[in-house]
Amino acid sequence: MKRIISCILTVLLGVCCFTACKGDDESSFSSTSVESIDTYNLHIAQNEVTLVVGESVQLEATIDIENVYIFWSVRDENVATVSDEGVVTGVEAGETICYASFGNEKAMCLVKVLEEAVQPLLSVTTPYTDEITLFVGDTFDPLITVKLGDAVFKDAQIEYFVTGAGVSVKDGMLVADSTGNATVTVKVSSEGQTASLSLTVQVI
Repeated sequence: MKRIISCILTVLLGVCCFTACKGDDESSFSSTSVESIDTYNLHIAQNEVTLVVGESVQLEATIDIENVYIFWSVRDENVATVSDEGVVTGVEAGETICYASFGNEKAMCLVKVLEEAVQPLLSVTTPYTDEITLFVGDTFDPLITVKLGDAVFKDAQIEYFVTGAGVSVKDGMLVADSTGNATVTVKVSSEGQTASLSLTVQVI
């Protein structure tokens, strides 16, 4: 009888130990498990952009999820600003970083801003600033010079307009056709700029 009772107690003790060990294992697994984090592959198409002061450029962000709001920002707003739509505008010369953010994800683009280039001025000149006097039948070269900044602009398109009588223009030369007085206006246009001068001509 004692042997039977001893066997029963041994079995019961073994079952209790197994249950306790199993519970400890489950508790240990649960406490060490890590929850997965979703990523959406946020990127800015341009790694780097260069613009001049006052110029703007559209940055393009891509992400593997639709209909989400991407937050745009820049590190230094003294150098450049960015709109809610990702349009970067140069403010002053320098470099900064533009960020696109969604949740915990962030993408970056280097922004370089250069000083605005100064466009050279177009000019047209002649050494003859006073009245030009010609005789009927004369042909006269007014020595028109066109410059873009300090450089001579050889391929400029020059137009001549004559008001008055006695003078015509042929291949850039003044031709004294008959007695009279005339004003010859020389006009040059290039790259959105226009320059002109006027010559007073008397034919005797």
